[in-house]
Amino acid sequence: MELPAEAHAEIVSLCNAGDECLERDDFAGGLAFFDRALRLVPEPKDHWEASTWIFAARGDAHFLQGNHGEAAISLRAAMKCPGGPGNPFVSLRLGQSLLETGEAAEAQEYLLRAFMAEGESIFADADPKYIGAIRHLI
Repeated sequence: MELPAEAHAEIVSLCNAGDECLERDDFAGGLAFFDRALRLVPEPKDHWEASTWIFAARGDAHFLQGNHGEAAISLRAAMKCPGGPGNPFVSLRLGQSLLETGEAAEAQEYLLRAFMAEGESIFADADPKYIGAIRHLI
């Protein structure tokens, strides 16, 4: 479903501001913008594509901050939204977050999804332990 143009524009603006915060390592600021954007998405949130990228952005912010459990919660939410299950970045970040929280078997599933969608290049900027976690499966 598509959001009304005005709501969509406001959500995009808030998410861009959140992304700018993340670029400055201002994770709390980024999360505040993403949360404001998410509040603009009508219920049920998991019916809107905008929720996919907002939850993914929240998950990324939590991951970069080292809050892997919170990252996994947001990324699991993104997986329930339109386009989430097929999004290689969401799969990668969820797999990384799960590996960091000790959920290795489930982490491998998502890391493998990311690999199958994008190949080894999706791991280019990641710690080698993440591709290492699935090396025996590929």
